[in-house]
Amino acid sequence: MTNKPPVRFMRKAFEAMWNNPTVTTDQIAAAFGVYRTSVTPLGYRMGLPPRKLGAKPTVCRQTFTALWLAKVSTREIAKGMGISRNYTGVLARRFGLEKRPQGMRGTITMDDYRAIQLRIAMAASARETQAAMWNADMVDGDPRRRAG
Repeated sequence: MTNKPPVRFMRKAFEAMWNNPTVTTDQIAAAFGVYRTSVTPLGYRMGLPPRKLGAKPTVCRQTFTALWLAKVSTREIAKGMGISRNYTGVLARRFGLEKRPQGMRGTITMDDYRAIQLRIAMAASARETQAAMWNADMVDGDPRRRAG
């Protein structure tokens, strides 16, 4: 059995990291040279309050709703937005979206969704360019001006 000297460090530094929800227990352990499993007992022995959970991820309602209505799979939504798969259902209810049937078929991937959005944006851009060319009389035989 080895006798290790007790770990000594600045209480204020430990307390500052303990109270910062963006700092993980792994990061606290690395900073003070202790095991991750030792961090929580150390904090409680110092009389510190329980650690606050990390900040909830901020999810753009508009983006989430667009993905949900486009039938992007919940797994893909969760991965793309940095949330858990179960939390997608919570957000859908919170945002007033209809529940999806269990085992829903016909979902698309995030890549499919992006391809669809790109196609829509490119078509709109082509229409704008074509309209600008027609307005500048840069097109011969404008189909809008055909004599009937």
